[in-house]
Amino acid sequence: MQEVILRKKKRIKKNQKEQLKFTKYGYVLFQNVDQIKVFYVIGDIDIDVDQLLNRDHFNICVSINQFVKVTSMVKQPDLDFVDIFFDTNVQRQGDLSVPIRLLRDSHQSDLNSLADIIEYYYQIVQKKMKQSQSIESIENIQHQLPFSEPLSELDCDEYHGWNFEKSLEKAQKTIYDFKMEQKNQNNHCCYVIFKGTKHDQVKYCFGQKLDYYRHFYCLDDEQIDFLNMRKPIIFNYKHLHQYIQFVSVRFKRLIMIFNQEKSERNYFRKGLKFLFEQEIDAASVDNLSVRLKFQEYLYILSNYKNQQDDVLLVQKILPIGDKSATDILKAQRNLKSQLSEKDYYSMKNPFYGGQIYRDVIYEAQSEIFKEKFYSMVDSNIYHSLLENL
Repeated sequence: MQEVILRKKKRIKKNQKEQLKFTKYGYVLFQNVDQIKVFYVIGDIDIDVDQLLNRDHFNICVSINQFVKVTSMVKQPDLDFVDIFFDTNVQRQGDLSVPIRLLRDSHQSDLNSLADIIEYYYQIVQKKMKQSQSIESIENIQHQLPFSEPLSELDCDEYHGWNFEKSLEKAQKTIYDFKMEQKNQNNHCCYVIFKGTKHDQVKYCFGQKLDYYRHFYCLDDEQIDFLNMRKPIIFNYKHLHQYIQFVSVRFKRLIMIFNQEKSERNYFRKGLKFLFEQEIDAASVDNLSVRLKFQEYLYILSNYKNQQDDVLLVQKILPIGDKSATDILKAQRNLKSQLSEKDYYSMKNPFYGGQIYRDVIYEAQSEIFKEKFYSMVDSNIYHSLLENL
């Protein structure tokens, strides 16, 4: 009887220990340990420090955001567009000192330059936060005025009853015109609506032409739906410098907007206006690359006094030359399909394994080895050594 009770006690203790282990390690896993160096910071930007430090095995598909949950998706087949809506109740990290320190500790010049950009942005954000707090403590919120007539761009503030729903209505009219303009064009494009908060702007909606997924990611409509409901992709980068440039541009764009004088910001409140342009290398999943012109347009939808503004960003990805990205990718894939198995790996092919990829140093070293040692060793031994070079 005592042995039975003892065995039961041991079994109970064992179960309790197992339960404690489950609770302990389950909590750690819930914290997503594999992404411990991915930071979602103020400004609606995620910084993947793991990828930035991992130079030997870099290959990243940049998502519209790794931390924001997709709530719904609307497809418009007639316009070849998809609109994706996000949960805006997501906390962002206000302290950027940790990613800055990790980048500086790498002792790599390009990452140190990126850290300088992020640190400068961080200083601007802290300054804006202090200004906002001091203004809010001095001003008293006035009574909202009724909407008897349309407000001017400068009156679109909280004192005149302006809110995100009214900004959204303004943005939707602009987006509709933008989609109709792009309907019969063979160019890639997208847009983002940001909702202003007290000290930040959070992504509300992202729209993109569906042909981008088809031609750059080789996905069918069912796969596009599956991907977009989980992790919408905007770019596929094969080289580290491309991702560093992408992150740098996102912070520089925010720095540019924050540093604008009031009169400059008012200019962007009058409608969709050109912001900047740069050239990018867009990569496909089958290792093809197209040089494109990336243009961004800004529309500041509000004029809030005590919070960040609602904003519409429109991005156009235009070809360099008279051929679209789709045409260039089709031509490259057609070339690959026409090459026979023999020609594909032939030394005559200038693209794959041809003269431009020959290892001249290795071949020269082999000849020197042959001339120096061939007469001294048996030919079988020579060939055996040569194979192991």
